[in-house]
Formats: sequence, C-alpha cells, structure tokens
Amino acid sequence: MHRDFWLERWKKKEIGFHQENYNEYLIQYGEEFFKSCNFIFVPLCGKTKDILWFYHNKKKVAGIELSEIACKEFFIENQISYNLIYYNDFIVYVSIDKKIIIINGDFFQLNKELFEYFEIHIDGIYDRASLIALPSDLRKKYVEKIFELFDDKIKYFLITMEYEPLENSDKEIGPPFSVPEKEIKILFQDKFKLNKVKEKPIERNNVKNCKEVLYFLEK
Repeated sequence: MHRDFWLERWKKKEIGFHQENYNEYLIQYGEEFFKSCNFIFVPLCGKTKDILWFYHNKKKVAGIELSEIACKEFFIENQISYNLIYYNDFIVYVSIDKKIIIINGDFFQLNKELFEYFEIHIDGIYDRASLIALPSDLRKKYVEKIFELFDDKIKYFLITMEYEPLENSDKEIGPPFSVPEKEIKILFQDKFKLNKVKEKPIERNNVKNCKEVLYFLEK
C-alpha cells in the first residue's frame, strides 16, 4: 500500500486493525516460543499493546512504524517516558530504560547501520499484522528486507490470514490481504523450517472461508 494510505488511516483514526488487548496467540504460545530470545523486532507495529507483553516478559523490543501519531500514542497511552533521537530520515523513540525502541519511518528504508547505532541485536520477530497489510508485490520486498536486516538464526512468529473472494476477480482484496500457505512457503522456506501451529475460522465481510493461521519459522 502507498505510505499515504496508512498515514491517512491513522490521521482519521480508521484503525480497526488495532487490538486493545494482547494477541491471544502471543499469550498462548509467546512465552515458550520466545524463551531463548532477548530482543524482539515488531515490524509495522502501530501502537500495539503486544510490545508491552514483551516488555513485561523481560524482553527488549524494537518496532518500526510509519505513522508519527501511532508512535506518540503508544508512549502517551501507556505512560512510558521516552527520549527522541533523530537519525538520518528516522525519528527514534527510546524509552528511558532503553528497553522499548520505536523507529518512526519507512520500513523499506531501514538498514543495519541504524540497528548497530542503537545497539539493537534482534533474535526474534513478531509479525501479527505486517505481512498481511501488504499487497503481493510488497510482500516479496518485505521479506527480502527482513533477510537483508537479519540472519536466518532468528525465530519468527507469524500470524497470517487466508480467505477467498465471493466473486472471481483479478484484484487483491485488502488490507488485510489473504496470504495462502503456498505463498508463505515460496517466501520463507529457503531460509526457515515452517511449522503451521494453528488455524482458526474468523468472520470477515465480503469474503468466504476466512481463517487466521499461526506459523513458527525457525532453523
């Protein structure tokens, strides 16, 4: 999606994708899956409460978010004091204890130098609504950027969505977009062993056979 689409959604408070509570899969599986991880990366993080789940479970967290509104609201709503640091084209929000870092800027412009500068050493990725927020052409770029930034020793907690359109159409429906298992394999199987952990039917307007799917990706 074009960056202006998401900026406008936050400006107009059209953020139905935001969850007020911790994600149920994170609560159920997160502690065990991320047990060996110390620093979690949350791409396209918005102001998700799940960052707090990691924080309260003694993990450091770094997120990347395009909207300045979302970054500010995360810290204000959760009453977390922070410092602002300007780094090239990014504004970086760093909690006073340096355990939560939210990078305000374009995910596709991220580079390893920024992570090194802020001593961000990622060993786990939490993707609840990032991959499914992107159309197919950007999903490939997204995964390529993940591989560029991190090695394949990281653990990757991935939640996707699958559904079928009510009528035949060449146009993708979304966001959130449907990302079928065969695409997950194409995108990730060269780097990770894929484990489909759970799938659950969910309701969504104007589509059929909709379900959420949880994958664990690791070596």
